[in-house]
Amino acid sequence: MKTTQFEWQADEDEDLGETASQVRGRPARWRQRFGPWFLLILVALFVLAYWTLNRRQSSIEEEVKQDVASSFELWQAAIAHADLELFVLLLSRDDMVWRNKQKQLFGEGLILDRANLGFHVQMGSASAPTVTLAPEMNRALVSFEQEYTIGAEPYDGNVVRLSHNVMYDLQDSRWLQSPFDEEFWGERQTNRGELLMLQYPQRDAELAQRIGRQLETDLQAICAARDDGQMTESYVCSGDRQLFLKMNTDLSSLDALAQASGPFYDGRGYHLPAPTLIGYPLDEDSYQAFYKGYTRGIIEEFRSLTGAPIPLPDKSIRTLCFNFPSGGLRLFRYDIALDTWMAELPDHAFYYMTALPNDNGVILQVATPDIIDDRLHILQWQADHESLLLDEDLALLPFRPIGWAAPDDQARLLLQGRSENWTSTTDAWLDLHSCDDAGCDLQALPGFTAWAPDGRHTLIAVNSDIVLGDETAQSRRSFGNGFNPFWLDDSTFAFIRFTTDETGRTGQVVIGNTNEDKVRVLFDGNDLGRAAGIEENGELFINYVEASPTDPNLLLISASGVRNQSGHYFIFTYRLPDGKDQEAAGQIILRLRREGAPWGTPVLLTPTGFPPFIVSPDGRWLVLSELKSDDNSTWTIHLHDLERNQTKTLPYSFPVVPARFPFLDWSADGHWLVIADDGFFRLIAPEQDYERLVPHDYDRCFYTVWNE
Repeated sequence: MKTTQFEWQADEDEDLGETASQVRGRPARWRQRFGPWFLLILVALFVLAYWTLNRRQSSIEEEVKQDVASSFELWQAAIAHADLELFVLLLSRDDMVWRNKQKQLFGEGLILDRANLGFHVQMGSASAPTVTLAPEMNRALVSFEQEYTIGAEPYDGNVVRLSHNVMYDLQDSRWLQSPFDEEFWGERQTNRGELLMLQYPQRDAELAQRIGRQLETDLQAICAARDDGQMTESYVCSGDRQLFLKMNTDLSSLDALAQASGPFYDGRGYHLPAPTLIGYPLDEDSYQAFYKGYTRGIIEEFRSLTGAPIPLPDKSIRTLCFNFPSGGLRLFRYDIALDTWMAELPDHAFYYMTALPNDNGVILQVATPDIIDDRLHILQWQADHESLLLDEDLALLPFRPIGWAAPDDQARLLLQGRSENWTSTTDAWLDLHSCDDAGCDLQALPGFTAWAPDGRHTLIAVNSDIVLGDETAQSRRSFGNGFNPFWLDDSTFAFIRFTTDETGRTGQVVIGNTNEDKVRVLFDGNDLGRAAGIEENGELFINYVEASPTDPNLLLISASGVRNQSGHYFIFTYRLPDGKDQEAAGQIILRLRREGAPWGTPVLLTPTGFPPFIVSPDGRWLVLSELKSDDNSTWTIHLHDLERNQTKTLPYSFPVVPARFPFLDWSADGHWLVIADDGFFRLIAPEQDYERLVPHDYDRCFYTVWNE
């Protein structure tokens, strides 16, 4: 049988191979035909998705920017309408120190106004804000331009344009103004010239460097213009001590703009706000106006340091300072002529110091490790000679010197001790003309005592009564209730007493004589009120009176406001009849009206506490010290010219703790006032409107006095 053979496998392979080849060829041709379109579609889809997302992101960013701009508009409205409540609602609570400083600056009008640089803000002239968001959209920087006008030459009528920045943080779904952080400011930079060392944040580098170059040029010009034939050699032009200017990023540095007499000075250099805090000048005219206002105080002070317009006093300054690592307060002396500091009595530490009459030396209360609180050790330091005045164990309250009660030839050093809660006092005195090597006799007093100028009579505040005594303070006659006794001459005296009538309790100033049994009223609190334009009775409380040191017929009076005048303080003068000027007799003149309670100086301590003012020895100037009303952190010092009835406010930076009162002293002739500030001393000649700053390297200085 013939069998037919089929080579199916081979045939199948052949057929399948052809088919596979055909199948493999088709996709390649498809990709060639459709691949580019597919890629284009993918790219288009990607672009569309990116565009959609970006548009959505831009829309979100725009919404966020609008929210930030809305908060900024409210911020502007709060400033324009002086709406503190609204302004505070827009502030972050993360930094309460910064927040409180913002509130203070708002109250002082310093958020946008730059009047102390000579610029006056024009509200409503701000440009539309530019909002820059952080990548996470939780922080934003708002920038805007603001216009100012200048009313002083040489830019009279010109417009100054400054660029400002305000930072915002997103907190609890609200955009709140926040402080600038370190990243915003960048690293601190330092430039040194021949006369100027400048420190500034990196953010302000360009403007700071330009200011530094121009200021260095101006200082060099002042030195080059000095007339060496008339001016003493100036250390500031020698290059031995560079002027240091630090541009601070701390918001509190804006306080420097509120100081009428120039930039803040801490004894080692000047501190001004970094330009960004003030506003960046946007054109050349704006820059020149900015530079003039920014550096005016420095240039004026530098010019005065190149040579005083008046002869400096031929005196020294003594002060007690902490000088780490030595313990306690140490005695130092500054020689004005030599511009040098030196330590004195280095073996002692001290608690307290007061000047001898006529700048002839100092009285010092010693504090050494072996002396405890109930021991009083007092010495006199005069003409480089140390004399022991007192070294006794005391079972009484701790004493300290508080002042003088008689002329030089009968000098009596008053001592007073107070209980810890100031509810009781103990009084005594030392007669400096009856001392030996063991010291002087401590004489007890029945109360606060004032000696007559000739020393033959005394007035003593015993409890609530005023008593006339002999030269040893032995009681002779009582004049009834009163306090604050003082003498007008050898036989005439005055004090404050109270009386009650239909209007309530009223303070009176009465005058008496050692030869009479009765006193008569000079004026009362209601008379003072009328002189101050206060018609209602019972609004003023008299708390202190003294006679002018050169004119006993001129009384200086301080009074506190009560009831409707609560929170106000007043200084008056009253002219006694003297037979010369009958028109002025009985005249009351309001000298000062201040808010808040003043504090005085440690020169005298009376039954009313520290006197609220101190009068210069020549009777020309009155100094009133008061706590700053915003935060009670330091003092404000008012210098009043009694001759012209004009007042100048002196900036002061010494903190209240540990300075319970400003440390200041008049020279014996009344021509110079020295004030211990934080890191430096201020030598002030008010008649010439001249001030010289004296830096020191000690940790802190107290109890400053003039000495020959």
